Amino acid sequence: MRKAIILLLLPLLLPVYSRAQNLDGAGWIGAPWFDEKGGDTSLPAPEFRKEFHVRGKVREARISISGLGYFVLSLNGKRVGDDLYSPAFTDYGPRPSLRKSKIPVPGTVRGHRVLYVTYNLKKELKKGKNAIGVLLGNGFYNTDASDPKTCPYGSPRLICRLEITYRDGRKETVVSDSTWYVRESALLKNGIYGGDVYDARKDNGPWERAVPRKAPGGLLEEVNYPPDKVVERISPIYVEKRKDGLWTVDFGRTVTGRISVEGMKGKPGDSLEVRYVSETLQKPDLYIFKGRGKESYAPEFHWNVFTGCIIRSPGRPSVMAEEIHSDVKPNAAFSSSEPMLERIERAYRRTQLHNMHSGFSSDCPHREKLPYTGDGQVAVAAALGNFDAEDFYRKWITDIRLSQDTLSGYIPNGAPYEPYCGGGPAWGAAIAIMPWEFYLRYGDLRILRENLPAMKDYLRYLLSWQREDGAICSERGRPGDSKPYKWYNLGDWCAPGDNPDPALVHTFYTWYVADIASRSARLLGTPDPYLEEKAGELSRSFHSVFYNPATGSYGPSGSNVFALVMGVPEDHLEKVREALRAECADGHLHSGIYATRFLPEVLSENGMGELAFRIMTATDFPSIGHWFSQGADTLWEQWDGMNSHDHPMFGGCLTWFYRVLAGVRTDPSAPGYRHFTIRPVPVPELREVRYETDSRFGKIVSEVSHDGSTVSLRVTVPDGCSAAVYHPVSVEAASLRPYDPASWTVHSVGPGVHEF
Repeated sequence: MRKAIILLLLPLLLPVYSRAQNLDGAGWIGAPWFDEKGGDTSLPAPEFRKEFHVRGKVREARISISGLGYFVLSLNGKRVGDDLYSPAFTDYGPRPSLRKSKIPVPGTVRGHRVLYVTYNLKKELKKGKNAIGVLLGNGFYNTDASDPKTCPYGSPRLICRLEITYRDGRKETVVSDSTWYVRESALLKNGIYGGDVYDARKDNGPWERAVPRKAPGGLLEEVNYPPDKVVERISPIYVEKRKDGLWTVDFGRTVTGRISVEGMKGKPGDSLEVRYVSETLQKPDLYIFKGRGKESYAPEFHWNVFTGCIIRSPGRPSVMAEEIHSDVKPNAAFSSSEPMLERIERAYRRTQLHNMHSGFSSDCPHREKLPYTGDGQVAVAAALGNFDAEDFYRKWITDIRLSQDTLSGYIPNGAPYEPYCGGGPAWGAAIAIMPWEFYLRYGDLRILRENLPAMKDYLRYLLSWQREDGAICSERGRPGDSKPYKWYNLGDWCAPGDNPDPALVHTFYTWYVADIASRSARLLGTPDPYLEEKAGELSRSFHSVFYNPATGSYGPSGSNVFALVMGVPEDHLEKVREALRAECADGHLHSGIYATRFLPEVLSENGMGELAFRIMTATDFPSIGHWFSQGADTLWEQWDGMNSHDHPMFGGCLTWFYRVLAGVRTDPSAPGYRHFTIRPVPVPELREVRYETDSRFGKIVSEVSHDGSTVSLRVTVPDGCSAAVYHPVSVEAASLRPYDPASWTVHSVGPGVHEF
């Protein structure tokens, strides 16, 4: 009983996840060969140094540091920590030039912040002379001003504070200031999109005084988030010399991270060029040999995605691939009697992890590397169904909230924002969808409390585009434009054919934001009649404007999916089901990323599970199986194979595996699995499904099997939890009429293993 009470109170007992500034007395410093504004990634990376003395036995020694864009900290010549791409990417401060970018956004955002990291150096310090070293990369802070994807904040800069507490109680501090020295490092060029140049001959240049730099403008915060790490090292499956003298290296799978060159020899000035291969060739990294014994190298400040590489080197290259992503641990497992579903699950997991870097989830880990809010919201439920990602998403949701324009309520299409992020209302809807899914998974009301004001403000923005008929149709334009700008106003995206009416999609997501905000307000004990009224009003407008009585449909390309998620009036519900059945009768989807997110669930919940199964196991165009037939081991951006081959957005539909096939569903009134539902909707063609996931209370397991008529369930409920188990009376009843209460027998159960 005591354990159960502690588990119930755990969300309230968790430590606050950010702390106030802990860098008193420290100042921002930089290198004199950079100007203040930055925008040039072709200059040598600065290497800083500070010597100090330890004068006794140390009780505690902690260094807090932020180096922008990214930093590598060393003490006495030895690297500190195994984290990469630190600190995590945030909106570091104001950027006036952002207003002139491809997709400009206002500068009146909720806030800016700069993260710092704290390390314990007690074991690394030695009595007498010590030296701190810091190498700074450009990261997202100092990007190439000529690249339209990003907008630079400024030149590289550093702040840090070391506090040493001796056993006798004395304290000493070492802070970043003008007494530090800096020199040009051997990393002559670096950028977040690759193309590094490292000259190992240049490792002993002259030191000069560091120069003061302005603070970036954001609040300094220490935040818990899973840093990037090398999680796996992969040997090539073959290395082959080509006729042109170059080497082809193949790793036999898709990797995100970098190439590590190990134990190679070359003459002084010899070079090794690595060009990463995915669906396209990427910018090459260049290593120039010092020429003394065996040498090793790995690019420090950027990641790639690749299946292999093409190398020019003075001899046979000795290389490994290092898989790098945020240190997010899997905490769930899915299996079934259908191999294709398991293959899709593996591909999604790999793709999702490949896009989790530096505290955000990107659209792709190479071509754009940008934190699209739309891609984030459409995949968040699937991600939380697979990974222990609480700290990861708490950090990123905060980025999204802080990116909101305080005047209009607009949420940009990416956060932290970069000017290549196009989208529309469904993208900004991440401010409601992501906190809601987070709350359901972890049961933490703070996430709703923190983000409800932003949900309301975004709803205010969306309602500013409401038409006389009650529908929403965003027509946002760039400053000075007389016409709407496409990249502000997308509806659905990447359908195999035409996308649905943008106004339908905009109206749906405006309703979705209002509905989530209304439910959040009630859960927080502050019900808001205005939100409830608006959600109902938007639903009525949606059905009035977009339903066509003559066709019994809301339109093509997944339009009926959105309608069924919202809830279709009873008087034409059956017609809409039939319209959706007809649209999917060929066993293929015809929808973009947002309708596809809901499609399999909607089909199963409306008695068309066999169609969902056919769609998810298809192998011809358009289907995930069609990607596999072309050699894919990740999910792609477009059904025809164009653009990125490492895009997690279509993985959003995998909630069908966990919530429908296995039937594991959270309860908004008792979230975090304190109480949950097991309600599997069987598919005749699928004889076995198993899903397990870890909660704060312990492991939850749902095992579903059937012999064609009778469904067997085996359910594990952890201590401190309860569940409502819906046992299908038969395969036929539950698969064809899942919405009929007569298709189920309901059991209320407590902790333990239960078989039905």
